[in-house]
Amino acid sequence: MVCVSLPTGYLCGVYLGYGLPGFWMGYGLSSLCLGTIYSVILARVKWCTVAEVASKEETHHAKDSDDEEDDEVESDNSSFMYEAIAIKGKGHMAALNSEVPQ
Repeated sequence: MVCVSLPTGYLCGVYLGYGLPGFWMGYGLSSLCLGTIYSVILARVKWCTVAEVASKEETHHAKDSDDEEDDEVESDNSSFMYEAIAIKGKGHMAALNSEVPQ
């Protein structure tokens, strides 16, 4: 956000002479860029795959929850989140195009 808002704010506010409204233009442009990037990422996620992975993990945790302590469950949840977002260490974009791990 800062990489877009500061240069644009400086350009519009100081160089082009818009003053304070120019700095607000830079902030608005950075918000627009972030919204676009987040929208593209959310549109590319295969939500059915994420839901299936979450469902399998929830079923697994429900069976073992009586035997585990809270710390172990939290550890399993963090590993689930890692697998859901970065399937087997292939990076965060791997979850967008991957199948449900068996």
